[in-house]
Amino acid sequence: MLLTFPGGVTLEVETMPPETSLVTLTHPAGFGEGDAVEQAVRAHTAGIGLAVDWEAPEESMEGDQVVRRFWDPDPGLNASASLFYSEGTLMAVRVSMAL
Repeated sequence: MLLTFPGGVTLEVETMPPETSLVTLTHPAGFGEGDAVEQAVRAHTAGIGLAVDWEAPEESMEGDQVVRRFWDPDPGLNASASLFYSEGTLMAVRVSMAL
């Protein structure tokens, strides 16, 4: 499912059998309130029962964006929260799980 909002903001929800889900919120111009968006993602992950370790991100590149991925330590969940940055601006957030 892909929802598009004013300003080009998108919310994409992907599910793949048997139990994989990816939820991505993207703002093409970047989130002006990046800290508030990050706090919302932290609250969301805690609210759905994930114990994401926010102290130890993995950093990688996807295209021209820096991705900071934070993992839930439970190997059975294979869950993470990812923050995508371009030139220091938060562009997208993603929560994923693969049970």
